[in-house]
Amino acid sequence: MSTETTTSTTAESRSEPEQQSEKKLGEFRWRYLFLHLAQRTFLYFTLYALSIGPFYWTWYKSRFVDGSSSVAAFYEPLVWLAEVIPPFGDWMSWYIHLWIG
Repeated sequence: MSTETTTSTTAESRSEPEQQSEKKLGEFRWRYLFLHLAQRTFLYFTLYALSIGPFYWTWYKSRFVDGSSSVAAFYEPLVWLAEVIPPFGDWMSWYIHLWIG
């Protein structure tokens, strides 16, 4: 008996619990992928929100003076969120004041 026939025989004769465990493994991979994407999204949004502190004066110049419009557009969603969600706006004000003194 060769190795190929042994491998094909064992692959064909899998029991039902083994097949179910493979299904669960596939479901676990989707759940893991979803959780991974959710974590990354939260992490990137947090870093994005925290980046306004060191770049406040650059943002201010681009929005109110005559700086780069791309910097103003980049931070526009934070301005909108600060207006729509007052606790977030209060936190952003506090955080920016840490950076600008």
